[in-house]
Amino acid sequence: MCSLELKAIVLGFVAAHTERLRGENPRVPQKQVSRALNVRCAGLFRRRRGVGVIRHTSEVLLYHQRRNAQAAKSHKKRRNACVT
Repeated sequence: MCSLELKAIVLGFVAAHTERLRGENPRVPQKQVSRALNVRCAGLFRRRRGVGVIRHTSEVLLYHQRRNAQAAKSHKKRRNACVT
């Protein structure tokens, strides 16, 4: 599923639940429903990962640092090949 499709599904879900909750409380804005969904999803993902927030953040940072180093090395190779 592409990112655009996923965004459309999530926005539809949030809009539907906002309308449902407005029946009970007409002052419920869509932003509050989005925030509640975000918190709920974060909790679910945290349990599925099985590691704490700090460890997960550390792993994500290390992953991106490695990818950035690989990309820099690749760009440097291409740049040097074009110059010579």
